[in-house]
Amino acid sequence: MADNRAKILEVAERLFAQKGVQKTSLGDIASEAGISKGTLYYYYRSKDDLIYDLVDSTFDKITARLLQQMEELGERPQPRVLLEMTLAAIIREEELNRNTFYLMQEAFLGNEEVRRKFRQKYQEWRALISELLVKLVGFDPEDPSRLTLATIILAVIDGLSWQWLLDPGSLEPGPIAELAEQLLVRSGKRAE
Repeated sequence: MADNRAKILEVAERLFAQKGVQKTSLGDIASEAGISKGTLYYYYRSKDDLIYDLVDSTFDKITARLLQQMEELGERPQPRVLLEMTLAAIIREEELNRNTFYLMQEAFLGNEEVRRKFRQKYQEWRALISELLVKLVGFDPEDPSRLTLATIILAVIDGLSWQWLLDPGSLEPGPIAELAEQLLVRSGKRAE
């Protein structure tokens, strides 16, 4: 069963990248994966469910990779380096951002199930960023400003992701490094 789900996600990601979300049907995905539509519907009731799972899975992989890289930096890496690394890694995940944008459109256009899932996921992401600010940057766990900064960082990631989709060359490493520095300066956690 796990193999079928992984195969479906792999095929969906490839087809979405080739043809786009709108032009890829669940039938296309089932056919390319070598399974029946019934089998695909066993795992995913709708294209939105499949895309959400794909976004979630991709984000989990990116998060795991980033956490591993952060651990490799040592005990107390520079906050600016951590933030810059995070911003650069996420905004450049083109397919993740395309699929996320598609789902956001669905949520904004009234798909309450997608909206509910995104609200829950954003709460999880803010909590993760907040924990990392405590663990890696040195915020006091009782300081409420860490939650504000986590929300701002998440909003910045969203905004930069959309900018990257529209004009990939617009966000070179220099501006991302400067943005990371400014976020930390404004939060009172000046980069060292």
